[in-house]
Amino acid sequence: MVVRSEPEAIPKMFLKTVEEFGPSIAMRRKHRGVWKEITWNDYRDHVQALYHGLKQLGLGRGDVVCILSNNRPEWVYADLACQSAGALPLGIYAESLETELEYLINHHRARFVVAEDQEQADKVLKVLDKLPTLDKCIVIDGDGMEEYDHAVLIMYEDVEKMGCQPAASDELKRDVEKISLTDAAFLSLTSGTTGKPKSVILTHQSILAMAQSFMGVEHYDRTDQLISYVPLPWIVERCFSVIFHFKAAYQIHFPESTELDVLFQNMREICPSVLNCTTSVWEKLCATVYMRHQNASPLKRNIFKLFMPIAGRVAQSAFKREPVSLRLAFLNFLGDILLYRKIRERLGLRLLRCAYTGGTAAGPEVYAFYHMIGVDIRQLYSVTEIGGVCVGQHPGEADPETTGKAFPGVELKLSESNEILVRSPYFVGYYNDPALGPEVCKNGWLSTGDRGFIDHDGHVVVLGRLADMIETANGHKVQPELIENRLKFSPYIKEVIAVGKARPYIAALIQIDRDSVGTWAQKRGIPYTTFRDLASKPEVMELIGEAVAKVNEKLDKPSRVMRYKLLQKELDPDDEELTKTRKVRRSFIGNRYKHLIDSMYRE
Repeated sequence: MVVRSEPEAIPKMFLKTVEEFGPSIAMRRKHRGVWKEITWNDYRDHVQALYHGLKQLGLGRGDVVCILSNNRPEWVYADLACQSAGALPLGIYAESLETELEYLINHHRARFVVAEDQEQADKVLKVLDKLPTLDKCIVIDGDGMEEYDHAVLIMYEDVEKMGCQPAASDELKRDVEKISLTDAAFLSLTSGTTGKPKSVILTHQSILAMAQSFMGVEHYDRTDQLISYVPLPWIVERCFSVIFHFKAAYQIHFPESTELDVLFQNMREICPSVLNCTTSVWEKLCATVYMRHQNASPLKRNIFKLFMPIAGRVAQSAFKREPVSLRLAFLNFLGDILLYRKIRERLGLRLLRCAYTGGTAAGPEVYAFYHMIGVDIRQLYSVTEIGGVCVGQHPGEADPETTGKAFPGVELKLSESNEILVRSPYFVGYYNDPALGPEVCKNGWLSTGDRGFIDHDGHVVVLGRLADMIETANGHKVQPELIENRLKFSPYIKEVIAVGKARPYIAALIQIDRDSVGTWAQKRGIPYTTFRDLASKPEVMELIGEAVAKVNEKLDKPSRVMRYKLLQKELDPDDEELTKTRKVRRSFIGNRYKHLIDSMYRE
């Protein structure tokens, strides 16, 4: 195991890892059907060449470089090359629109953008006349751009070639030695659920303190395999794919595409031992399993119906820290031979040792499902402002109702309104927004905006965003996430937005799962053409109604969904309905679909 305790800046930690494991595999990327291996020495050579090439283009200390790309090796090369030069890399979600890109580049006065391909470069070019600070757009994959003739464009490989000089190695080491732990390492965007995302300044010290705290509880080594799928601009994924990677020297795998079906195929090929995914990915995997068994042969369906309740009883005993009878343990062992391990193999989770979910809390049913099939999934709670993960479920402390305990060195308390507050000495502030710092951090306590409580064992229960709390006209206070997570356990429901503020009861906008409902309709001979057509079918309305009725049985009366409408389109980050990490923008949806919401209270 390679976890170093001495504090050192991120690029210096990287160079030490390269010295120790140079010829070993650092990462793999699947491209055109083939997994390409990249050693630690290769990693260093790319970082070194890019670092020197950027400096020749004029990159200086404190300059901001935007990285506009999906997860791939060049993303982390650019990240580390910028840090080594004392510049500030800023990851931007690849799905960002031109208007968002224009705002972020101008807000940060960025001089360089590293763009993944023609699609991303085109976004930059469309708003180029509105980007006065931009010097160069560096394109990683130039396929289809042979006829482009813009002075601002330069190919990534050409920048690396500029930096392939004998003196580059010594210059890199000299610059890295100058980096102080209190220097800014990079910028990280908040989720932006309530408006424009804020850009957090993170120092080497804050990131490494968080990493040391987290890895004092979680243990990885060189034999571990991790798939980097969650977008790297999200602070948690950046920690797993960069910081923890340098500390433990495990192997990172970049999938061939962002499509979920491709991810699942790549997972089956790699069989990762460590996997960090957003809740939506885990929900999709869970829905896939239930759909497949509904469409399976009678024998397989009966095995599923027989053993899943047994697995549920065992999982609930584990959650309550209660012993399991010998009979139940034997039946569960038999279920593992006949069912659970086959599901794990089918999902590519056969060797999974550590599984994490974050961003939003997983519903109790989804969380329990993975423990039922033998996957130790754990909730994580992160705060970008203090460097990432601050609360999580420790090994052996699985619980579907909590997010776990604070990691060592993290202080928590509740405000009078039950908002979760975090204390950290490392919070610096927001880039180009100095006035925001004092607003969110008072007397050293950082406001998270999340409502919750801390139980008698010190476990944190996150109920949801404080601003999202629904108070009905009858005075009942309802946390919408609790309703939504239960509804999303249905394989036929992909997204839910519960509403009811100052209204007589709770209602919901529901987005069906196109794949699951489409398969269900085809089996029953129900013809449809588009998503809108499918969502308009009376049979589909009845199907969703059954799911709503089932969930209502488990909710107290004020929280029950009394009316619902099916959305006629899929929610999309490009339409500003979701954040780039697929969190719902409630206020935006409330305005856009006000006519639908009002109709549920007129009927």
